[in-house]
Amino acid sequence: MIKSPLQQPFIRQLPFANKLAACCAALCLGSCLILIAASQQSIKSINNANLEQLGNQLSQQLAISARPALIQGDTLSLQSLLVELASSTAIHQAAIFNVENKPVAEAGERIEGKAYMAPIHYQDSIAGHSLIIINNQPLNTRITGLLLQQLLLSLLLSACCYALCLWLGGKLSQLFEQLQALIAAPNYPNNTRRKSLPYPGQDELQQLIEQTLKGPNPAPQKNINAELALLQINFEHQDTAPSPEQLKHYQQQLNTIGKLYDGRVEVSRPYSFSALFYQNKDENDHPFKALCCGKIIEQLFSCDSNSLAFNAVVTMTSHSDDFSKQQLITQACAPPHSKGLYVDPSILAHSSVSGRIDGLNHSEGEIVFNAPYNELIERQFSALQLQLERS
Repeated sequence: MIKSPLQQPFIRQLPFANKLAACCAALCLGSCLILIAASQQSIKSINNANLEQLGNQLSQQLAISARPALIQGDTLSLQSLLVELASSTAIHQAAIFNVENKPVAEAGERIEGKAYMAPIHYQDSIAGHSLIIINNQPLNTRITGLLLQQLLLSLLLSACCYALCLWLGGKLSQLFEQLQALIAAPNYPNNTRRKSLPYPGQDELQQLIEQTLKGPNPAPQKNINAELALLQINFEHQDTAPSPEQLKHYQQQLNTIGKLYDGRVEVSRPYSFSALFYQNKDENDHPFKALCCGKIIEQLFSCDSNSLAFNAVVTMTSHSDDFSKQQLITQACAPPHSKGLYVDPSILAHSSVSGRIDGLNHSEGEIVFNAPYNELIERQFSALQLQLERS
C-alpha cells in the first residue's frame, strides 16, 4: 500500500514551514522533470525524422553526382567527390559500391552507425549504389547540453519555490503560535479583547482568526419551559384499518390546515397524527391556534361522508422538551375520549382562549366561538374546501 509522503517519519518531524516548503519544492521539481522528459522525447523524435530525411537526400544526391564517374570508371573523380563530402562534420563515411557490392571509392571513418543507401541507375539497370553514414554526435551533444540546462533550471525553480514557501510557512507558523498561545491561556477568551492578529487575506484562515478572537459561540439555550399546545387526531380502526393511501390523503389535508396556524404536523403513531403548536417569544396564542385548527379539521371530516371515524384532542403542557411532548401524545391517544373533538380544560383556561368562545359541548365535540372569530373560521373553512377540491 502506497503511503502518503506526509506519513514518512522524516517528513512528520519537520516543522510546518519546512514541511510546506519541501512538499511544494518536490511538487515543482516533479512537474519540471515530467516536462523535461516530454520535451526530450519530442526533440529526439524530431531529430530522428530530420536525420532520416537528411540521410536519404544526401545518399540520393551522391548517387546522382557519382553516376557519370562510376560508368566511366573514373575512380579518382569518385574519390575526390567522396573526400569533399566526408570533410563535412555531419558525415562519418561516404562510399560508392559497384553492382557486385564491392567498394569502388570511399572516404571517412568506418564506424558503426545508421547507413543510408541509394541505387545508382544507368539506363534500365543498376550500376551500383551510394552509401552515407550520418554523424549524429553533434546533435546528441546539443541534446545532452539542453537536458543539463533544463535540469539546472528545474533545480533553480525548485530552490526558489522552496525559499518562497519557507518564508510563507514561517509567517503562518508565527500566526499559529500566536493563536495557540491565546487559546491555551487560562483567561481565554477574555484575553482576546482589543487583540488583533495581522493577516491581510480574506479566506478560511482569516475566518479562523476572527473566530479565535471572538471566542466560542454561546451554546443555544433550550427553552424547555416554553409551552406546547397539541392537536392529536386518532383514526379508529377496529374493523378495517385505513389504507396507506387514505392516511397519506389525510396527512396532506392536515399539513395544509396546520400551515394556516403555524402548526407542525407529524405522524406520531400508527393511524395517529400530531399537530404541534409551540410558544414563541412574540406571541402567546398557540393554544387558540390549536383550537381553531381542531375546529376546522372537525368540520372538514364531518362533511366528508367517506371519512373514517376519528377523535381529536386539543391539550397543552407547560414544557416543550421531547419527554413532555411524548407524554402529552400518550395521554391524548388514551381511549377514554369520545368521538369528535375533545378540548382539555388546560386549553380553556389559557388567556388566549378565554373570552373568545361562547360555549363548548364535549359530548358532541362542538365549539362555539365568538362572532368575529366564528366568521373568520367559516371563511377559512370555505377557502380551504375550495383549495382541497381543486387539488
